[in-house]
Amino acid sequence: MNRVSVGFLLTTFLGLGGCQLNIQAPNLDSETQAQFYIQAIAQGQQAYYKANGNFASSLDTLALNFDLETPDYRYNLVSEGKNNHRTIITATAKTDNLPSYAGLLVMNTTSESLDAVANFCQTTEPSKTAPVFPDTVSTDSIVDCPPGSIPVQ
Repeated sequence: MNRVSVGFLLTTFLGLGGCQLNIQAPNLDSETQAQFYIQAIAQGQQAYYKANGNFASSLDTLALNFDLETPDYRYNLVSEGKNNHRTIITATAKTDNLPSYAGLLVMNTTSESLDAVANFCQTTEPSKTAPVFPDTVSTDSIVDCPPGSIPVQ
């Protein structure tokens, strides 16, 4: 599956963000599937925030109906800050030969707009530890990947 197809699936997901979804990820290798899930969860979080004014506090609350129990990755979602305005999504490798991933999504709400700042990173080497974002980030600029990780393309 090429990036255009994955991009189409994510765009489709965005358009349906207001309802409960049954998503079956296409047949992807483990790493691409982890990237797909991280981005799909982030899109779900963004839609949830727009509907509720805060991020979902757990994957169960987010109500995405796709199977996050995979042999290669453990998925986690942590929402934090005042009114859960920041969420971190991780895909932590269960085996020694895969990279781990983390996605950060921060919402900046003003009286005129609702803006999201996001970044998705993967470890540069295989790791059973996901990248760790700093506790504070500016919503006015792009968030850099933590040391030992690079942006997901």
